[in-house]
Amino acid sequence: MDDNAQNVPEKIEPKKPGIRTMISDVQEYARSKKFSLGELVARRGSTAQNSGTGSDFERLRLWIYISAAVLILVLGGFVAFWIKQKLQAPPEISGIEAPKPIIPAGREQTIKLASPDRKIFFDEWEKLFTLQLLPREFLYVKIFDENRPAFLQGRGFFEFIAIAPPPIFLDSLDERMTIGLMDTSRGNEPVLIFEIDSYSSAFAGLLQWEEKMPADLQELLSPDIAFDRGENVFKDSVVANNDARFLKNKSGESLLGYSIFNRRFLIISQSPQAMEGAIRQMSALPPR
Repeated sequence: MDDNAQNVPEKIEPKKPGIRTMISDVQEYARSKKFSLGELVARRGSTAQNSGTGSDFERLRLWIYISAAVLILVLGGFVAFWIKQKLQAPPEISGIEAPKPIIPAGREQTIKLASPDRKIFFDEWEKLFTLQLLPREFLYVKIFDENRPAFLQGRGFFEFIAIAPPPIFLDSLDERMTIGLMDTSRGNEPVLIFEIDSYSSAFAGLLQWEEKMPADLQELLSPDIAFDRGENVFKDSVVANNDARFLKNKSGESLLGYSIFNRRFLIISQSPQAMEGAIRQMSALPPR
């Protein structure tokens, strides 16, 4: 054996630890990739920052989508409402101007009569009681006779529906009238407004008409309110600081009543509530 070979000291390498740690793995990975641990930390920070930016952008894009969807729904609602209003708008009758309502109307409806058959009118009138009106909203109903052609007004209305109040009452009527339905706590109720030119004649005629008035006007009254006359006579009442007279049914509910506002406008309604709605509107915006 060579003596020189025996004298060469044996190279001793440090033993690798038996337990590997995360730090040692990272250091070894950094050496294999030929960059320092500090550079690795810097690179990871840059990646995290970019990831955060991407996450913020995703959230922003989500809110943009949600806002756009809400905006589309709102615009769609407005368009649907506009189309509904157009469809419900009263038909235009060329060349003939419709009379303006005596009280403000939230909605208008025209009943066109192709023949003098009163049943056609009452069938259309009864359908209006099923309409959904806004609280205290008034639906103005215009009646157009295609045979004349003209809108029915005042005395012509009573002639068409074949009602014959006392002559003294009819003689007191002026030309203007407004009929329709008013929303109340009992549902849609009729409101009939007639302009008069003689208060004393109109009131005297109404007193004479009281006995037959409920039966004469029955087809115009709400089908949801019991029509069973519980009293023999109309009784004095006060509605919105105006004198009125009302008749009740057997259940004690108001069946029919009337009042003359400002000695100029006769209001016929089924309840003090409906009459009050008309009086308050005329008080706020006096008819011309």
